[in-house]
Amino acid sequence: MASIQTGFAMPFNRSPHTERPLVLARPLSNYAGHILLADCGSRVCGGERLIPVTSLVPRWGSLTMQQVLDRLWCPSCQQRAAHVQLRRTAVDGRIGRADVCLILRGHGAGR
Repeated sequence: MASIQTGFAMPFNRSPHTERPLVLARPLSNYAGHILLADCGSRVCGGERLIPVTSLVPRWGSLTMQQVLDRLWCPSCQQRAAHVQLRRTAVDGRIGRADVCLILRGHGAGR
């Protein structure tokens, strides 16, 4: 089994609803070993896009995760990202469906 790189650990006594505001307030650079899965929600664009956080760090690394989410737009339809998940990656760079760390925006993110 591959080990996982993590920029944060969600303690067992914390729910995603309490962890989410903390992640949104931290700098993007804290999550360099992660990937954002973003979806504009449009049926025309083809669905989810994987964005390695390391590709965003040179430009937006000092911004908070919330500020970065506010800047994510679909390159095809120009709509704002409607659903965003923060995922961790395995050492070999692969991503599995079970590797969802936290839903940051969209259905299931809470309020």
